[in-house]
Amino acid sequence: MDPVKGSSPAPIVKKPGIDDFDGEMRSKKVFKPAPTSGRSIGRAIIVAALFVTIAWVFASVTQPRYQLAPVQTQENTFMYRLDQRTGAVHFCTTQQCVELPTKSQ
Repeated sequence: MDPVKGSSPAPIVKKPGIDDFDGEMRSKKVFKPAPTSGRSIGRAIIVAALFVTIAWVFASVTQPRYQLAPVQTQENTFMYRLDQRTGAVHFCTTQQCVELPTKSQ
């Protein structure tokens, strides 16, 4: 036994190894992100791209609201602004625009 009286032998600690395999695989616990975290970002990008595309197509198909027509003068600083939706005509200078009266007013 031990040369020192009264002491017990040190316990033998067996390390796990191949001989301890009992047929079942034990998986390590791995942190997994939420299953929708990557998908939601992708979906947000797709929705934003569709929104921008639809807005761009709508803007390119529709007519502009105002059409500008220059007044024939030497300085050429005056413009007529024609509203395509309401039919109103504005006389514009570099400072302001004034709505011109029509016959129905």
